[in-house]
Amino acid sequence: MAGIVLIALVVGLGWLAVIGIKQAPQVVGARVTALGAVLAVVLGRAYEKHLEQRQARRELMTPIYTQLLDTIQFQNPKKPRPHQEQVAFFRELHRNLIMWGSEAVIQAWKESQRDPDSPTSEEETAEPLEDLHRLENLMFAIRADLGIGRGSLGRHDLLGIYLPELRSGAPEPAPQAGPNAERD
Repeated sequence: MAGIVLIALVVGLGWLAVIGIKQAPQVVGARVTALGAVLAVVLGRAYEKHLEQRQARRELMTPIYTQLLDTIQFQNPKKPRPHQEQVAFFRELHRNLIMWGSEAVIQAWKESQRDPDSPTSEEETAEPLEDLHRLENLMFAIRADLGIGRGSLGRHDLLGIYLPELRSGAPEPAPQAGPNAERD
């Protein structure tokens, strides 16, 4: 609707400029000013409506994302959620993501659910923190979807909230000795 009004105003301004300048330049000036004011009001209202829609979507998605993060972040394995409750939650989550989720959140969610034992390519290495990195990517996608920019946050900055050993400036954990560990 706003596009049609905008086109009509541009055509009207063009018509006034071509026809009106020859006949009455002062009338053209007044009409162009009036059309400019109408154009400013229409564009301002369209932008305001866009902001209202974004805010309404944020208000809808915030509780969904909050519950998602509460469900998947660093659960206590000694107190797992009942299976039926988890199934119901994820069924509802998937429906909401399909209907309302941004592309970035859907992609990050799919990637976070990838089986760590089946890499997508043979070149991919099994980095010990890869599952956590995928979870952090999901957190960044959620923040972006809610209108919060990444700013200066980098890798491990969100994870460091939960895992002190990943905080910026904290020493990297020592590698675990295993069958494939290098020996001095």
